[in-house]
Amino acid sequence: MAFTYFTFSNLLSEAHAESMTEVDQSLNSSPNSLNIRRHDINGPICQQIVVELWAEIGHLATNMRPFPPEARPSVLPSGSIFLVAETVADGRPLACPDLPYPSVAGSLALVPLEPGARTANGLRQDGKTAEVKRVITRLGQRRRGVAGRLLEAIEDIARTELGLEVLVLETNQAMVDAQKMYERYGWKRREVYGWYNSDESVCYEKHL
Repeated sequence: MAFTYFTFSNLLSEAHAESMTEVDQSLNSSPNSLNIRRHDINGPICQQIVVELWAEIGHLATNMRPFPPEARPSVLPSGSIFLVAETVADGRPLACPDLPYPSVAGSLALVPLEPGARTANGLRQDGKTAEVKRVITRLGQRRRGVAGRLLEAIEDIARTELGLEVLVLETNQAMVDAQKMYERYGWKRREVYGWYNSDESVCYEKHL
């Protein structure tokens, strides 16, 4: 079956809630483990992560040129998925006690790419490609496999639930640790796409 942008969105309907819950549960092995959960794509946790992500990028890439809103939207489009990694034991947050939403260790989002849209320039136009965005592991939780667990979870959802074949993402050239992490998890460098430019951006893809 060929999946389009619209079927990508429809697969996130209430009719699939039960199967989604099963996938989420399969990612969580014990009460004290790193739990991967789905949250509101534009809820307060997502917005807090955006603030932290842009603060870090701004610190590392001081001369970064502004992108148009379509390239890095403050509000994720309908059909997106937002995953959060949480660490809680006995009701106590273990991740980042000094930050808002202290149980959150990291997060990422999966965003549909509408064929023919500017954001999909340079990519396959068959509705089977989506973009991973807002990948962040919070300070104090890095080098513990948080981002790797999130990537594995979203790759599994993209492949088994949504029928996607390719995921892409962009990071800033200054984010060297992030680039190493993506390559460690099997992501391959590719030419820039959409709004991104090779002066500042490093783009990756992964075939599922």
